Amino acid sequence: MSDPLLKVTGLRGGYGGETVLQGVDLTIAPGEIVAVIGRNGVGKSTLMRTLTGLLKPSDGRILFNGRDMTSQSADARARGGVGYIPQGREVFPELTVRENLLVGEVAGQGRAKPDYDMVYRFFPILKDRSRQRAGTMSGGQQQQLAIARAMIGNPRLMLLDEPSEGIQPSIIKDIARNVRTLNQETGVAVLLVEQNLDLIVSLADRGHVMEKGRIVADLGFDEIRSRQEVRKHLTI
Repeated sequence: MSDPLLKVTGLRGGYGGETVLQGVDLTIAPGEIVAVIGRNGVGKSTLMRTLTGLLKPSDGRILFNGRDMTSQSADARARGGVGYIPQGREVFPELTVRENLLVGEVAGQGRAKPDYDMVYRFFPILKDRSRQRAGTMSGGQQQQLAIARAMIGNPRLMLLDEPSEGIQPSIIKDIARNVRTLNQETGVAVLLVEQNLDLIVSLADRGHVMEKGRIVADLGFDEIRSRQEVRKHLTI
């Protein structure tokens, strides 16, 4: 097996004085799609915000591409090849589609030339709506823009936090297909935090189950593709 692209050991952290993450360990190999699943409130989004640099861990290490990025800023991690699609999408509503994508270019400066042809091939509506203000688009279109904005920086790892939230089922299928094809064509690895059963079983190569800030179970390919198995870990 190749060296892990991402290696997280003993990660602890949270908000203010509250420790949410209770010693998280996980690894992602280059090109893998890995899901972190579990009930609401177990620390999944806190994990994502800590990995992307928006929250500072209180303990543990985060190694990315062989380098320690535990104390790096979110900007430095983005420039190093970590793309982040946050829960709720968080596009810039007053900027046009094109301007949102230009913001995404910053992460790739010095590493890669932005590939607009690839982005528009996956998300043709973004080319058609390039002058439209992002805030006037539907939730599904904004999600496509959020993914495209991350991809324009040519990341090696994409952190996808609840991409199905507030999106109609037909668009969820499109997003799953596009992320899988992006993964196959570009080799980008994906860490997916998700509650949507269909998206999990159609996209992930393996998974981790999270409870109370810890990884409590690992799911192999057959398990993460089993609706029955995954459902057990999502129900209250």
